[in-house]
Amino acid sequence: MSNIHVGNPPTDWEGWESRLIHFHDFAALLSEKNKPAWSPIFNSLDSDWKVVLYPGGFGEASGMMVSLYLQHCSETDISVFFYLSVKDKINETSVGASDDCMSHTFCQADKTFGHENFATRSAITQSNVLEYGTLTVELRFKLDTGGDHCQQFIPKNRFVQNMKLLFLDQDSADISFKVGDQIFFAHKLVLRTCAKRSILASLCDDCDESSSVPISSDLDPQVFRLMLFHVYGGEISSDVWQDRSKEMLEAADKYGLSNLKIEAEGWYVKTLSLSTENAVEVLAYAIDMNCFLLKEVANKFIVDHSKEILSSDSGKMIRGRKTLMSDVLDVLVTGEDNLIQPHINTLRIELDRQGKEFDGSRELLIARLQEGKDESLIDVAKDVIRKG
Repeated sequence: MSNIHVGNPPTDWEGWESRLIHFHDFAALLSEKNKPAWSPIFNSLDSDWKVVLYPGGFGEASGMMVSLYLQHCSETDISVFFYLSVKDKINETSVGASDDCMSHTFCQADKTFGHENFATRSAITQSNVLEYGTLTVELRFKLDTGGDHCQQFIPKNRFVQNMKLLFLDQDSADISFKVGDQIFFAHKLVLRTCAKRSILASLCDDCDESSSVPISSDLDPQVFRLMLFHVYGGEISSDVWQDRSKEMLEAADKYGLSNLKIEAEGWYVKTLSLSTENAVEVLAYAIDMNCFLLKEVANKFIVDHSKEILSSDSGKMIRGRKTLMSDVLDVLVTGEDNLIQPHINTLRIELDRQGKEFDGSRELLIARLQEGKDESLIDVAKDVIRKG
Protein backbone atom coordinates (compact mmCIF):
# COMPACT_ATOMS: atom_id res chain seq x y z
CA MET A 1 0.00 0.00 0.00
CA SER A 2 1.68 3.21 -1.13
CA ASN A 3 1.56 6.10 1.33
CA ILE A 4 1.29 9.77 0.39
CA HIS A 5 1.71 12.17 3.31
CA VAL A 6 0.54 15.77 3.54
CA GLY A 7 2.52 17.47 6.31
CA ASN A 8 4.52 15.56 8.88
CA PRO A 9 3.25 12.07 9.82
CA PRO A 10 2.61 11.24 13.52
CA THR A 11 5.80 10.22 15.27
CA ASP A 12 4.09 7.05 16.60
CA TRP A 13 4.23 5.56 13.08
CA GLU A 14 7.62 6.97 12.05
CA GLY A 15 9.64 4.26 10.34
CA TRP A 16 6.67 1.92 9.89
CA GLU A 17 5.75 0.46 6.50
CA SER A 18 2.31 -0.83 5.49
CA ARG A 19 1.01 -3.47 3.10
CA LEU A 20 -2.53 -4.63 2.35
CA ILE A 21 -2.89 -8.32 1.49
CA HIS A 22 -6.21 -9.37 -0.06
CA PHE A 23 -7.34 -12.99 0.25
CA HIS A 24 -10.15 -13.14 -2.32
CA ASP A 25 -13.12 -15.53 -2.04
CA PHE A 26 -12.24 -16.40 1.57
CA ALA A 27 -15.17 -18.82 1.89
CA ALA A 28 -13.70 -20.98 -0.88
CA LEU A 29 -10.31 -21.38 0.82
CA LEU A 30 -9.65 -24.78 2.38
CA SER A 31 -11.02 -24.79 5.93
CA GLU A 32 -9.25 -27.98 7.07
CA LYS A 33 -6.50 -27.59 9.65
CA ASN A 34 -2.92 -26.94 8.44
CA LYS A 35 -4.05 -25.96 4.92
CA PRO A 36 -2.32 -22.63 4.13
CA ALA A 37 -3.00 -19.84 1.68
CA TRP A 38 0.11 -17.78 0.87
CA SER A 39 0.38 -14.26 -0.40
CA PRO A 40 2.79 -13.60 -3.26
CA ILE A 41 6.28 -12.55 -2.18
CA PHE A 42 6.65 -8.80 -1.69
CA ASN A 43 9.62 -6.64 -0.76
CA SER A 44 9.70 -4.29 2.21
CA LEU A 45 12.38 -3.19 4.70
CA ASP A 46 14.91 -4.43 2.09
CA SER A 47 13.69 -8.00 2.56
CA ASP A 48 11.25 -10.41 0.91
CA TRP A 49 8.12 -11.49 2.80
CA LYS A 50 4.91 -13.50 2.62
CA VAL A 51 1.78 -13.45 4.74
CA VAL A 52 0.49 -16.97 5.45
CA LEU A 53 -3.18 -17.58 6.29
CA TYR A 54 -4.61 -20.84 7.66
CA PRO A 55 -8.42 -20.52 7.33
CA GLY A 56 -8.90 -23.69 9.40
CA GLY A 57 -6.12 -23.03 11.90
CA PHE A 58 -2.58 -24.37 12.24
CA GLY A 59 -0.79 -26.63 14.72
CA GLU A 60 -2.30 -26.42 18.20
CA ALA A 61 -4.85 -23.75 17.27
CA SER A 62 -8.19 -24.08 19.04
CA GLY A 63 -11.18 -25.39 17.12
CA MET A 64 -12.70 -23.08 14.50
CA MET A 65 -9.79 -20.62 14.76
CA VAL A 66 -7.98 -18.84 11.94
CA SER A 67 -4.16 -18.67 12.11
CA LEU A 68 -2.14 -15.83 10.58
CA TYR A 69 1.63 -15.52 10.18
CA LEU A 70 4.38 -13.35 8.71
CA GLN A 71 7.09 -15.29 6.85
CA HIS A 72 10.56 -13.95 6.02
CA CYS A 73 11.82 -15.14 2.60
CA SER A 74 15.31 -13.59 2.46
CA GLU A 75 18.58 -15.21 3.55
CA THR A 76 19.76 -12.56 6.02
CA ASP A 77 18.47 -12.29 9.59
CA ILE A 78 16.18 -9.37 10.47
CA SER A 79 14.42 -8.18 13.63
CA VAL A 80 11.11 -6.35 13.31
CA PHE A 81 8.10 -5.10 15.22
CA PHE A 82 4.88 -5.93 13.37
CA TYR A 83 1.09 -5.97 13.46
CA LEU A 84 -1.14 -8.28 11.42
CA SER A 85 -4.61 -6.77 11.57
CA VAL A 86 -8.10 -7.25 10.20
CA LYS A 87 -10.69 -4.50 10.51
CA ASP A 88 -14.44 -4.33 10.74
CA LYS A 89 -15.12 -2.16 7.66
CA ILE A 90 -18.18 -0.38 9.07
CA ASN A 91 -17.11 0.32 12.66
CA GLU A 92 -13.33 0.51 12.08
CA THR A 93 -12.79 -1.82 15.03
CA SER A 94 -10.13 -4.50 15.30
CA VAL A 95 -10.91 -8.18 14.81
CA GLY A 96 -9.25 -10.89 16.91
CA ALA A 97 -5.63 -10.31 17.90
CA SER A 98 -5.23 -7.30 15.58
CA ASP A 99 -4.10 -5.01 18.43
CA ASP A 100 -1.10 -7.19 19.33
CA CYS A 101 2.29 -5.72 18.43
CA MET A 102 4.75 -8.57 17.93
CA SER A 103 8.55 -8.50 18.00
CA HIS A 104 10.61 -11.25 16.39
CA THR A 105 14.02 -11.99 14.95
CA PHE A 106 13.53 -13.85 11.67
CA CYS A 107 16.51 -16.12 11.01
CA GLN A 108 17.27 -19.35 9.13
CA ALA A 109 16.03 -21.43 12.05
CA ASP A 110 12.86 -19.42 12.63
CA LYS A 111 11.51 -17.75 9.48
CA THR A 112 7.79 -17.71 10.35
CA PHE A 113 6.07 -16.02 13.29
CA GLY A 114 2.57 -14.84 14.10
CA HIS A 115 -0.77 -15.77 15.63
CA GLU A 116 -1.78 -19.42 16.05
CA ASN A 117 -5.16 -18.28 17.43
CA PHE A 118 -5.71 -15.03 15.50
CA ALA A 119 -9.53 -14.95 15.45
CA THR A 120 -12.53 -17.25 15.33
CA ARG A 121 -13.68 -18.19 11.86
CA SER A 122 -17.16 -16.87 12.68
CA ALA A 123 -15.66 -13.43 13.53
CA ILE A 124 -13.74 -13.36 10.23
CA THR A 125 -16.77 -14.32 8.13
CA GLN A 126 -18.91 -11.44 9.44
CA SER A 127 -20.30 -9.34 6.58
CA ASN A 128 -18.65 -6.27 8.10
CA VAL A 129 -15.21 -7.92 7.80
CA LEU A 130 -15.34 -9.56 4.39
CA GLU A 131 -15.83 -7.09 1.54
CA TYR A 132 -17.36 -8.80 -1.49
CA GLY A 133 -16.03 -12.05 -0.02
CA THR A 134 -12.47 -10.72 0.29
CA LEU A 135 -10.50 -10.82 3.54
CA THR A 136 -8.07 -7.89 3.75
CA VAL A 137 -5.09 -8.21 6.11
CA GLU A 138 -3.05 -5.11 6.90
CA LEU A 139 0.62 -5.61 7.76
CA ARG A 140 2.43 -2.81 9.56
CA PHE A 141 6.07 -3.33 10.47
CA LYS A 142 9.36 -1.59 11.14
CA LEU A 143 12.92 -2.56 11.98
CA ASP A 144 13.61 -3.42 15.61
CA THR A 145 16.95 -1.81 16.37
CA GLY A 146 16.79 -2.65 20.08
CA GLY A 147 19.74 -4.98 19.82
CA ASP A 148 19.70 -7.75 22.41
CA HIS A 149 17.35 -10.48 21.18
CA CYS A 150 18.90 -13.12 23.42
CA GLN A 151 17.31 -11.64 26.51
CA GLN A 152 14.73 -13.69 28.37
CA PHE A 153 11.30 -13.61 26.75
CA ILE A 154 8.57 -12.44 29.14
CA PRO A 155 5.12 -13.08 27.63
CA LYS A 156 2.28 -10.63 28.10
CA ASN A 157 -0.95 -11.54 29.82
CA ARG A 158 -3.27 -12.29 26.89
CA PHE A 159 -6.56 -12.19 28.80
CA VAL A 160 -8.02 -9.21 26.90
CA GLN A 161 -6.96 -10.63 23.52
CA ASN A 162 -8.47 -14.02 24.40
CA MET A 163 -11.64 -12.37 25.64
CA LYS A 164 -12.05 -10.52 22.33
CA LEU A 165 -11.79 -13.84 20.51
CA LEU A 166 -15.11 -14.78 22.13
CA PHE A 167 -16.87 -11.71 20.73
CA LEU A 168 -19.86 -12.82 18.60
CA ASP A 169 -18.57 -16.43 18.68
CA GLN A 170 -21.67 -18.48 17.94
CA ASP A 171 -20.05 -21.85 18.76
CA SER A 172 -19.44 -21.05 22.43
CA ALA A 173 -22.32 -18.59 23.02
CA ASP A 174 -25.10 -19.40 25.49
CA ILE A 175 -27.24 -16.30 24.90
CA SER A 176 -28.17 -14.22 21.88
CA PHE A 177 -29.84 -10.86 21.30
CA LYS A 178 -32.10 -9.82 18.43
CA VAL A 179 -31.80 -6.18 17.37
CA GLY A 180 -33.93 -5.40 14.34
CA ASP A 181 -33.26 -8.28 11.97
CA GLN A 182 -29.74 -8.98 13.31
CA ILE A 183 -28.68 -11.62 15.85
CA PHE A 184 -25.73 -11.05 18.22
CA PHE A 185 -24.22 -13.99 20.11
CA ALA A 186 -22.79 -13.54 23.61
CA HIS A 187 -21.86 -15.33 26.85
CA LYS A 188 -23.72 -15.01 30.16
CA LEU A 189 -20.55 -15.28 32.23
CA VAL A 190 -18.90 -12.43 30.31
CA LEU A 191 -21.96 -10.17 30.67
CA ARG A 192 -22.43 -10.94 34.36
CA THR A 193 -18.74 -10.33 35.06
CA CYS A 194 -17.81 -7.48 32.70
CA ALA A 195 -21.19 -5.71 32.66
CA LYS A 196 -22.08 -6.29 36.30
CA ARG A 197 -25.30 -4.63 37.50
CA SER A 198 -26.22 -3.61 33.95
CA ILE A 199 -29.49 -4.24 32.13
CA LEU A 200 -27.57 -6.50 29.73
CA ALA A 201 -26.46 -8.68 32.64
CA SER A 202 -29.99 -8.84 34.05
CA LEU A 203 -31.28 -10.07 30.67
CA CYS A 204 -29.25 -13.24 31.23
CA ASP A 205 -31.61 -14.27 34.03
CA ASP A 206 -34.38 -16.67 33.09
CA CYS A 207 -33.66 -16.36 29.36
CA ASP A 208 -34.47 -19.24 27.03
CA GLU A 209 -31.28 -20.30 25.24
CA SER A 210 -33.30 -21.56 22.31
CA SER A 211 -34.55 -18.08 21.41
CA SER A 212 -32.93 -14.65 21.16
CA VAL A 213 -33.57 -11.90 23.72
CA PRO A 214 -35.37 -9.03 21.92
CA ILE A 215 -33.76 -5.60 22.21
CA SER A 216 -35.67 -2.33 21.81
CA SER A 217 -36.38 -1.63 18.15
CA ASP A 218 -35.27 2.01 18.51
CA LEU A 219 -31.64 0.95 19.06
CA ASP A 220 -29.39 0.89 15.99
CA PRO A 221 -27.94 -2.65 15.58
CA GLN A 222 -24.49 -1.18 14.94
CA VAL A 223 -24.65 0.77 18.21
CA PHE A 224 -25.59 -2.41 20.05
CA ARG A 225 -22.69 -4.24 18.37
CA LEU A 226 -20.25 -1.55 19.50
CA MET A 227 -21.70 -1.64 23.00
CA LEU A 228 -21.24 -5.42 23.18
CA PHE A 229 -17.73 -5.14 21.69
CA HIS A 230 -16.80 -2.74 24.51
CA VAL A 231 -18.03 -5.26 27.11
CA TYR A 232 -15.64 -7.83 25.62
CA GLY A 233 -12.67 -5.49 26.06
CA GLY A 234 -12.69 -3.93 22.60
CA GLU A 235 -11.44 -0.41 21.95
CA ILE A 236 -13.78 1.76 19.88
CA SER A 237 -11.98 3.84 17.26
CA SER A 238 -11.83 7.64 17.47
CA ASP A 239 -13.62 7.96 14.11
CA VAL A 240 -16.61 6.04 15.47
CA TRP A 241 -16.63 8.08 18.67
CA GLN A 242 -16.65 11.35 16.74
CA ASP A 243 -19.66 10.21 14.69
CA ARG A 244 -21.69 8.30 17.29
CA SER A 245 -20.71 9.48 20.78
CA LYS A 246 -24.21 10.76 21.61
CA GLU A 247 -25.87 7.54 20.40
CA MET A 248 -23.40 5.48 22.43
CA LEU A 249 -23.94 7.67 25.50
CA GLU A 250 -27.71 7.18 25.37
CA ALA A 251 -27.42 3.43 24.73
CA ALA A 252 -24.95 3.00 27.59
CA ASP A 253 -27.24 4.97 29.89
CA LYS A 254 -30.28 2.93 28.88
CA TYR A 255 -28.54 -0.40 29.48
CA GLY A 256 -26.64 0.65 32.62
CA LEU A 257 -23.07 0.41 31.29
CA SER A 258 -21.49 3.14 33.43
CA ASN A 259 -17.90 2.86 32.18
CA LEU A 260 -19.02 3.05 28.56
CA LYS A 261 -21.30 5.97 29.39
CA ILE A 262 -18.44 7.92 30.95
CA GLU A 263 -16.19 7.20 27.95
CA ALA A 264 -18.97 8.25 25.56
CA GLU A 265 -19.63 11.39 27.61
CA GLY A 266 -15.94 12.33 27.38
CA TRP A 267 -15.99 11.97 23.59
CA TYR A 268 -19.28 13.88 23.32
CA VAL A 269 -17.80 16.77 25.31
CA LYS A 270 -14.66 16.63 23.16
CA THR A 271 -16.62 16.90 19.91
CA LEU A 272 -19.29 19.34 21.18
CA SER A 273 -19.35 22.92 19.94
CA LEU A 274 -21.06 25.08 22.57
CA SER A 275 -22.69 28.40 21.68
CA THR A 276 -24.98 30.93 23.32
CA GLU A 277 -27.81 29.36 21.29
CA ASN A 278 -27.35 25.75 22.47
CA ALA A 279 -25.64 25.97 25.89
CA VAL A 280 -28.87 25.95 27.93
CA GLU A 281 -30.27 23.05 25.89
CA VAL A 282 -27.03 21.13 26.46
CA LEU A 283 -27.23 21.82 30.20
CA ALA A 284 -30.82 20.57 30.29
CA TYR A 285 -29.74 17.42 28.43
CA ALA A 286 -26.85 16.90 30.86
CA ILE A 287 -29.18 17.17 33.86
CA ASP A 288 -31.72 14.77 32.34
CA MET A 289 -29.00 12.25 31.48
CA ASN A 290 -27.01 12.62 34.74
CA CYS A 291 -23.91 13.53 32.70
CA PHE A 292 -21.86 15.39 35.29
CA LEU A 293 -18.87 16.26 33.10
CA LEU A 294 -21.16 17.63 30.39
CA LYS A 295 -23.07 19.56 33.05
CA GLU A 296 -19.82 21.05 34.38
CA VAL A 297 -18.70 22.15 30.89
CA ALA A 298 -22.12 23.64 30.04
CA ASN A 299 -22.30 25.46 33.38
CA LYS A 300 -18.88 27.04 32.86
CA PHE A 301 -19.85 28.20 29.38
CA ILE A 302 -23.07 29.74 30.71
CA VAL A 303 -21.18 31.54 33.49
CA ASP A 304 -18.61 32.87 30.99
CA HIS A 305 -21.39 34.11 28.67
CA SER A 306 -24.09 34.81 31.27
CA LYS A 307 -25.09 38.28 30.04
CA GLU A 308 -25.61 37.22 26.45
CA ILE A 309 -27.46 34.04 27.40
CA LEU A 310 -29.76 35.48 30.08
CA SER A 311 -30.84 38.29 27.75
CA SER A 312 -31.53 35.91 24.85
CA ASP A 313 -34.30 33.43 24.05
CA SER A 314 -32.20 30.77 25.81
CA GLY A 315 -32.62 32.72 29.04
CA LYS A 316 -36.37 32.07 28.86
CA MET A 317 -35.66 28.34 28.91
CA ILE A 318 -33.66 28.76 32.12
CA ARG A 319 -36.42 30.75 33.80
CA GLY A 320 -39.00 28.19 32.68
CA ARG A 321 -37.36 25.24 34.44
CA LYS A 322 -36.73 25.36 38.18
CA THR A 323 -33.94 22.78 38.08
CA LEU A 324 -32.11 24.76 35.41
CA MET A 325 -32.59 28.05 37.24
CA SER A 326 -31.37 26.57 40.51
CA ASP A 327 -28.33 25.01 38.87
CA VAL A 328 -27.30 28.13 36.95
CA LEU A 329 -27.87 30.44 39.95
CA ASP A 330 -25.74 28.17 42.12
CA VAL A 331 -22.87 28.39 39.64
CA LEU A 332 -23.25 32.15 39.23
CA VAL A 333 -23.17 32.69 43.01
CA THR A 334 -20.13 30.51 43.69
CA GLY A 335 -18.35 31.72 40.55
CA GLU A 336 -14.82 30.84 39.53
CA ASP A 337 -13.38 32.28 42.76
CA ASN A 338 -14.59 29.28 44.74
CA LEU A 339 -11.45 27.16 45.16
CA ILE A 340 -13.30 24.07 46.34
CA GLN A 341 -14.44 23.05 42.88
CA PRO A 342 -12.23 20.19 41.63
CA HIS A 343 -13.05 19.20 38.08
CA ILE A 344 -15.08 16.03 37.52
CA ASN A 345 -12.26 14.57 35.41
CA THR A 346 -9.73 15.21 38.21
CA LEU A 347 -11.98 13.44 40.73
CA ARG A 348 -12.55 10.51 38.38
CA ILE A 349 -8.82 10.09 37.79
CA GLU A 350 -8.07 10.07 41.52
CA LEU A 351 -10.89 7.61 42.32
CA ASP A 352 -9.76 5.31 39.51
CA ARG A 353 -6.20 5.45 40.89
CA GLN A 354 -7.57 4.34 44.27
CA GLY A 355 -9.65 1.56 42.70
CA LYS A 356 -12.97 3.17 43.69
CA GLU A 357 -16.19 3.74 41.75
CA PHE A 358 -15.91 6.97 39.70
CA ASP A 359 -19.49 7.49 38.50
CA GLY A 360 -21.66 10.15 40.10
CA SER A 361 -21.91 13.85 40.92
CA ARG A 362 -18.99 15.97 42.13
CA GLU A 363 -20.32 15.86 45.71
CA LEU A 364 -20.66 12.07 45.62
CA LEU A 365 -17.17 11.62 44.19
CA ILE A 366 -15.62 13.83 46.86
CA ALA A 367 -17.57 11.92 49.54
CA ARG A 368 -16.10 8.65 48.22
CA LEU A 369 -12.63 10.11 48.49
CA GLN A 370 -13.40 11.13 52.08
CA GLU A 371 -14.33 7.58 53.14
CA GLY A 372 -11.97 6.31 55.84
CA LYS A 373 -10.27 9.71 56.25
CA ASP A 374 -10.40 12.22 59.08
CA GLU A 375 -10.24 15.14 56.64
CA SER A 376 -13.27 17.29 55.91
CA LEU A 377 -14.86 17.39 52.47
CA ILE A 378 -13.15 20.73 51.91
CA ASP A 379 -9.72 19.33 52.79
CA VAL A 380 -10.26 16.33 50.52
CA ALA A 381 -11.32 18.60 47.64
CA LYS A 382 -8.29 20.84 48.14
CA ASP A 383 -6.01 17.80 48.13
CA VAL A 384 -7.52 16.56 44.86
CA ILE A 385 -7.12 20.00 43.26
CA ARG A 386 -3.48 20.12 44.37
CA LYS A 387 -2.77 16.66 42.88
CA GLY A 388 -4.67 17.48 39.68
